[in-house]
Amino acid sequence: MTRAVESTIHFLCPGCGATALVRETPGSYGCAACGLDYVALARDKERFDAALVANMRTGLDGVLMALALHQLAGGLPPAQSAEHVRALAERSGIDIPEYQRPTNIFQTVLCLLVPSLGIKKRTSRRS
Repeated sequence: MTRAVESTIHFLCPGCGATALVRETPGSYGCAACGLDYVALARDKERFDAALVANMRTGLDGVLMALALHQLAGGLPPAQSAEHVRALAERSGIDIPEYQRPTNIFQTVLCLLVPSLGIKKRTSRRS
């Protein structure tokens, strides 16, 4: 039995037009409303980019959701994914404030996530 897990990512689905949760199943991510497979969509770069732009146009939350889904469905490393989303926003005339730019978003997320995971920063001890 395959268990689907709903994420906290809300994405404007190009398949059904609903802003729905992204559902994770083993090896895939899809729309919780209609089941559109975002991993398959990511293989069609032009359609996936259009969906990302549509989400980014909804505001700053849309930028964050587009960034998160691009990384998950596209399977790219965070820095490469962030650069793609930033460039896509720039080409599409979407202004992302400096503090919300993808590279800064990842820094912010890491600052919030690392302490919650119990990872401690190394400090050098000089005597």
